[in-house]
Amino acid sequence: MSVDKRTGWTILFTILLIISTFTSIPMETTAETLIVDADGEGDYLWIQEAVDDAEQGDEIQILSGTYEEDVYIDISLTIEGEEGVLIRGGSYGVKVEGNNCYIGNISVEQSEIGIEIVGRGNSVNNVDVSGCGKGVVFFYGVSNHLQNSTIEKCSTGVLFYDCGENTVKDCSIIDSKQHGIRMLGSNNSTLNANHVVSSGYHPIYLSGTYDVEILENVITDNERGVYIFESFSSSLVNNTLEKGLNIESGIKEGWDSHEMYGNEVGSGKLNYYVDDSAIEIESMSGQMVLVNCTGSSIRYNDFTEVESGVTLAYSSDNSLYGNDLRKNHRGVDIFNSENNTFHHNNFVNNTFQVHSVDESSRYNSWTDGMGNGNHWSDYSGYDDGSGGRTAEDGVGDTEIPHPYDDKGYGYHALDPEPLMEEFLKSNNVIELNNDSNGWNFVSFGIEMEEVELEELLCSIDYEKVMYYSGEDDRWMSYIPSREDHFNDLITLDRSRGFWIRVEEQQELNFTGVIPVRTLVEIEPGWNMVGISTIDDVSGSELPSEVDMVGIYNGSEEYLIEYLDPGEANLERGKGYWIHNSGDESVVWNLH
Repeated sequence: MSVDKRTGWTILFTILLIISTFTSIPMETTAETLIVDADGEGDYLWIQEAVDDAEQGDEIQILSGTYEEDVYIDISLTIEGEEGVLIRGGSYGVKVEGNNCYIGNISVEQSEIGIEIVGRGNSVNNVDVSGCGKGVVFFYGVSNHLQNSTIEKCSTGVLFYDCGENTVKDCSIIDSKQHGIRMLGSNNSTLNANHVVSSGYHPIYLSGTYDVEILENVITDNERGVYIFESFSSSLVNNTLEKGLNIESGIKEGWDSHEMYGNEVGSGKLNYYVDDSAIEIESMSGQMVLVNCTGSSIRYNDFTEVESGVTLAYSSDNSLYGNDLRKNHRGVDIFNSENNTFHHNNFVNNTFQVHSVDESSRYNSWTDGMGNGNHWSDYSGYDDGSGGRTAEDGVGDTEIPHPYDDKGYGYHALDPEPLMEEFLKSNNVIELNNDSNGWNFVSFGIEMEEVELEELLCSIDYEKVMYYSGEDDRWMSYIPSREDHFNDLITLDRSRGFWIRVEEQQELNFTGVIPVRTLVEIEPGWNMVGISTIDDVSGSELPSEVDMVGIYNGSEEYLIEYLDPGEANLERGKGYWIHNSGDESVVWNLH
């Protein structure tokens, strides 16, 4: 049979094409399993020997034993130890520069670095690292994972350095000499469901990070709290932060870009407010952070043994009073904040009573404007009447303002009226009777934040409140049933008495602080004055210019009985008419 040339060439081309196709298909390779046994029963005595002989994708099984060597990996491998595998390295125990490696079930101790991960997509699971300079280090790597592991008694438990998208989950970081977990310049990483305990410094330390998630971790028994330094867009959600946290940044984004909720601090919670106003926080414990907040009231709270009791950043016109700030690293931390008012707070045994790196603490008020500042456990002055002040009135007179000496970090020359004793919180109950046509002559009797009468009296039914201003020589009133623009009595303070009319007998309850003293300004002529002392006050203690006192008496015409000052007994929570016979106002130091 003859074949023409065209047909022959076609057959030859087809054969060559088939041969070419088969030779171009890669041959599938099978991953090998290499056995390492320090006792000589495996393929290798040393782990590094097995790594050097391994090909991409091989598995190395390590049998029980102690391996005193540095293990360096630069290809994709699976390294799995059986129980009892211990690596003691020098510069490092295990260093991974390869990608997509898996390392599990080994222990590393007494190395400068326990495990160092430089590559991408590596997973370290169920390892124990102890007694190393740094337990586990993520160095420039991306998308690496550390899970179900214990890092114990290292100088730093876990270190992130200029890396991203790494995860530490379900790990225990215990007894770190410095930081439990430290992140430097690392982004988009996650710390999830870890237990960080007994760190010698900060359990978690962030510096120069972006978009770090800290979720559902339990952080207890550490020397300090979580520290967030010049870091942005962190998420702290549903953690137990026994000692809370501290934020430091020179720019606003470092304060207000974070997301924080559901975190427990001490026996309370972490309250983190951003761009908010008119917040009212009362009778809670934990930690308070206000960023760019105004017009808020923080009162009667217990901030104890946390990183920073109250932090104010870019915040103004807030009031903090009646709070217990005790044994914190920083009692109050203030940055770029002014026109806030602090009074009747207990600053007791904080490492830094007040901390303010930009010294903006100086641009806030540290008294109530009526003679009362704050109590400071480190105040060593005397209430002896120095400088023309009043002796034994409960307010210090020497080493004023407190602190007199510059102690740094903005804690200098703050409080001109330091309280000698800790403040007392009190409930005051005022009995309102419907006798005498329903009129009662009363006062608040305790220190409260100055708020509108409408809010103060919202718990009772009343018809009218009246007050006479000696300064303006006119009556002012508030009637809840009429339109607001007709009411000219909006607020009152503890130094003033007032008339209130009710139809039914009821109680008016207030919670506040019993002030150490009240500076009551008494204008020439008649004044309506309130009493806010713990004990009754004799009228003989009134200034000499006072020649007459009017007390409530339901049987008298106009409900007032007039007495000489020496005959009058002035009771807390009552209102009184006080007559100044002089031509100028006088200040009564009521204590």
